[in-house]
Amino acid sequence: MHIIQSESITVRAAQEADRASTTELIKAYIDQYGIPYPDEDQLQAMLSELFEDPSRGIHLIVRYDGVDAGFVSLYSAWNTIRAQPFLYLSNLFIDETYRRKGLGRALLQGSRQYMEENGYAFLEWSVNGDNEAALRLYEDEGALIVPRILYRMV
Repeated sequence: MHIIQSESITVRAAQEADRASTTELIKAYIDQYGIPYPDEDQLQAMLSELFEDPSRGIHLIVRYDGVDAGFVSLYSAWNTIRAQPFLYLSNLFIDETYRRKGLGRALLQGSRQYMEENGYAFLEWSVNGDNEAALRLYEDEGALIVPRILYRMV
């Protein structure tokens, strides 16, 4: 399934055949934070679950000139107020070599298209306030800032 396709850019749902490149991209994403990788068995179990049941979540892969260059992680949840499912964008990553080529925009547009085609009420995410490139991209794409504070319990 191709969500977006142009001459040099393709956005599509990751499939089992993409396991190795998806794993490599996830590890490159983690590398930028300088933290250890999750347990390999856990990482592969997560991918298996998502490949088998995309209603729980999905990774979209962006390919640039034949190379898998980035991904976005979308996870399904429910909004109680609307009594509808929504998507949470957990990670958006473009390999450093391929940045500034419109790939982040393509992934965001692909995420919107996936949301609309699959009956989700909205797409929601958070971003570090100092990530100026991401903030500009999201604003350019018409995303609304929702005044909230993010909490995490571990």
